[in-house]
Amino acid sequence: MRQRLAIMHGSPMTRLGLVSMSVALSPGAEVVCNVESMRALLASVSVHHVDMIITDISGKGEGPLSGYNELFNLKKSQPGLFIILLTACENYFILNRLVEAKNIAIIAIDEPSATLEILLTRALVGEEVLSPRILELLNRLPQPMNRLKDILTHKERMILDYILQGYSVSKIAKLVVKSVKTVSAQKLSLMSKLGVSSEVELFAKTSIHRMN
Repeated sequence: MRQRLAIMHGSPMTRLGLVSMSVALSPGAEVVCNVESMRALLASVSVHHVDMIITDISGKGEGPLSGYNELFNLKKSQPGLFIILLTACENYFILNRLVEAKNIAIIAIDEPSATLEILLTRALVGEEVLSPRILELLNRLPQPMNRLKDILTHKERMILDYILQGYSVSKIAKLVVKSVKTVSAQKLSLMSKLGVSSEVELFAKTSIHRMN
């Protein structure tokens, strides 16, 4: 039985390369969906039966947070669907949340070509691989920040995700359907748990680009 693939990336050239590489590495594969946005991907998946998705975290005109939310909802609705996330995303919190999911491989798109080919070959047979650069990003966060799951509640981690994307408290309150007072309290709570007293400290402590 032919493996049915759906591919999403914002760059037409990258999509073309992914189609060629996927078919070459998995000769029995058939690409039934080739789109440029996460929304188009979700629409196509709802119509076409697919066995596996190769996708970036977000597509053309989409941000990583909205792409993550769409991807997370897709995982919830189809937990058995295998996803190969091929991405340049370096957001620790998005990647860390996705690693917790099942049936997902996460590969940095800027891995050396030989490494990329090996990892994609393994992922195409359903192996939950993490590429070296993704592992480096996930392991770079120092203690106690690499134990967020133990330190923060689920709601606090969600609020933190929004804060790191630059959303204001009032905007977050609208997104999570809570009062500004409640979100402010959750923000103060998580900052206290992480040992920071300002947003500047919060961003400095959690920024991947500033960690050695």
